[in-house]
Amino acid sequence: MFVFGTGPSSSSFDFDSPLGSTSVYRHPKYYMDTDMVVFQVNSCLYRVHKHFFLSEAGFFKDMFALPQYVNGGEAKSKEGTTDDTPIVIPHVTCKEFEALLDFFYYRFSSKEETRSLDQWVSLLSISTRFQLDRIRRRAISEIEGHHPQLHAVDKVVLSVKHSVDPWLIPAYCDICDRTEPLTDQEAEKLGAVTTARLARARELLRKSGRPFPFPVDSVDSKKASRKHTESIVAQILAPSKIVQGLFSTQINSNATISTPSVAFMF
Repeated sequence: MFVFGTGPSSSSFDFDSPLGSTSVYRHPKYYMDTDMVVFQVNSCLYRVHKHFFLSEAGFFKDMFALPQYVNGGEAKSKEGTTDDTPIVIPHVTCKEFEALLDFFYYRFSSKEETRSLDQWVSLLSISTRFQLDRIRRRAISEIEGHHPQLHAVDKVVLSVKHSVDPWLIPAYCDICDRTEPLTDQEAEKLGAVTTARLARARELLRKSGRPFPFPVDSVDSKKASRKHTESIVAQILAPSKIVQGLFSTQINSNATISTPSVAFMF
């Protein structure tokens, strides 16, 4: 409401209301919810603006829309309003939750430009778990364009754990095409079944040689070589078998990129 002057001669005008209307309403986008909410991750409490969680379609927005009850009656103190009644988030690390908060609070600052690859991976993990699709797409884009690039083995692990399907086959092809064998640490990350299948694919590629008539260093030769690798990978490492192979031998829980793989409900 714009108010001009004071006293009997003052005049007012509501720019958002029809001419002659005196009704006032809350803007659907820019009337902010300034409530604070308390979360608990492991043993750490966080008190942050609820607005950020309401502005993103996904788990948190749906959760806050639900009524809260205690033993069949109305809750005396809503969960998340005090340190004694925090919203507990299991199976999430403080690093992952702080990556989400940093994104909310610093997405338009210079800090955004210096976010590390590990921070983007943490953001991918938590955004996937809580169905924050817009943030997930941003994390995937940033990881894909990051320099130095994510290692092929780590890309396979992340692809399976967070359902980033476009990464899977190219990452397996990169592993098959490289000259050095898998290290013990890489094999531990991938699991025994997947490592064995990769070994078979690499051996088949070595035995098949170069079944195409182009010069070794030509563009056509490189394209044909890649297609040949893709055909071997598809034959031995079908996507359904890849998932089964990875999770039949649990990924090393001590790996730096290890994150929970299944979304949960409170």
